[in-house]
Amino acid sequence: MYRPILVLNTQKHPCVIESFRYENGGAYGFSCGMYELGNDGYQRSGSISNFDQKGLFLSELRLSSGVLDMKYNYSHSNLIVGSSDSSVGLFDFVENELTPNCLTKVDPSNGLILSVARSDHGMERSDDLIVMCSTQSSSLHQFELPTGLVPIASVNEAHKLHGYPVPAWTVSMNPHSSYLLASGGDDNLLKWWDLRDFTSAVAVSTGHAAGVTAIAWHPHREHVVATGSYDECVHLWDCRQPNKSLATIQTGKIC
Repeated sequence: MYRPILVLNTQKHPCVIESFRYENGGAYGFSCGMYELGNDGYQRSGSISNFDQKGLFLSELRLSSGVLDMKYNYSHSNLIVGSSDSSVGLFDFVENELTPNCLTKVDPSNGLILSVARSDHGMERSDDLIVMCSTQSSSLHQFELPTGLVPIASVNEAHKLHGYPVPAWTVSMNPHSSYLLASGGDDNLLKWWDLRDFTSAVAVSTGHAAGVTAIAWHPHREHVVATGSYDECVHLWDCRQPNKSLATIQTGKIC
């Protein structure tokens, strides 16, 4: 049986954990994004706490909204944060503390920002990032941060079930490409997208029996993708042949 080597009391509910690098790349730590629902059942608050690799507290950034997803960008030493108030924020690490760089919001009717993804592959400006987000209302939005604070492309109702939009639980960009990405939704589908024509999915993969909640691209094999679902299965895919998964692994719930 596996035993934890470290247990931390974070005070609020941890929703996402992301590793980061500080001290000019000489040290590693992890950020914990928190989410707290108020007593009224509507008001949400959150924070990001940073720890070193031994679990020692480094710093905290308090926010007026709950943190639902984060992605660290090693080439820029910053953190992309998706929040419960329909906002996507970019925060820079200065020493071991987070400082705001820019904040953008999609229309509040989109609801929660459920997932964020990023890529700096092929960007002309070295300080620009392609940032994607997926939302509770099933929309996908593309930004170029920090220079562009409004979406440069969007898809509404990216995932639908019985004719109604359902949450787009996750979005993930191919780290080997500046235009390929995948999304997973509560319609049980994995959808493939091309930012060069971001109007409709270029392919749709079936195989999961419940909502697709996690997507991970292989770090070295650019066409291989793993997906998780609350159907308690992991599927492996080749995005060049999306009609059938390469393998299926029965496991516990993947959220």
